[in-house]
Amino acid sequence: MALALGSIAALALPVLAGWLPLWVAVTLHEGSTLLVALNSLRLLNWPSDAIPNGNGDSAPSSSASSSGSSADSDSELQTPLTAAAAA
Repeated sequence: MALALGSIAALALPVLAGWLPLWVAVTLHEGSTLLVALNSLRLLNWPSDAIPNGNGDSAPSSSASSSGSSADSDSELQTPLTAAAAA
């Protein structure tokens, strides 16, 4: 997001001053927006056991359940994206 906003800020002045054609500024901005989108796709490959649970610890695995109750099932540890994919 900062890359896209930074490109707008960096390209606005040269375009307004007439040093850079508008189509070049638009092309560079769209390229930076694509980079932001591609960067966000890296989160899809993020391992689910590396996601912190809020205590600074990683999320517990199903085999490390301390209470042993059925409420600690894997379905509660899934994100909405993985839960929809599993359904």
